[in-house]
Amino acid sequence: IDALIVAQDEIDNLIQSGIENLSGEEMAADDKASWAQRLVDMGFSQHEIARRTSIPAVTINQWLQYRREKEAGVYVHGQNQAKDEGVIKTVKIAQVLGDDLDGKKAVAAKVSAEGLTQIQTTEIARAYHDAPTPEVKLKIIQSPVLSGDTADDILRRSTARVELDKVKEPGEDTE
Repeated sequence: IDALIVAQDEIDNLIQSGIENLSGEEMAADDKASWAQRLVDMGFSQHEIARRTSIPAVTINQWLQYRREKEAGVYVHGQNQAKDEGVIKTVKIAQVLGDDLDGKKAVAAKVSAEGLTQIQTTEIARAYHDAPTPEVKLKIIQSPVLSGDTADDILRRSTARVELDKVKEPGEDTE
């Protein structure tokens, strides 16, 4: 059996310092994720971390998933650091798009560039996921997201734009 022996003082200090940093200041998402990962690397489960820190396990899971996605190049810049806005948006994109790394990167870049809300982030990711062709996916990334758009609205509009582009003859005015 492989084992990692860590002095109890080190574990207690790491947990306590994390709790203090989280409660006393606006800790960066990367720091939260690194702190949680260090505890996991020491052999703690997410549920054990939650039990010992009173931080919800779902939050710890989001920090760890955010870290994995950011390491893969998927990252959404959030305006509100204190509310983990970038973490939540990055995780939403990852949950919808799964293993589609290029899709996750494209959607994350759009969300960051346009400052989309959490709801818009989910809807654009769903539309991208459901797009039938690469051309429709490209239109989804290129087109603006309107307030209140659903994934179906975004997908329908992007599909129509692709169809319209096919109808136009080469050399036609493309207003």
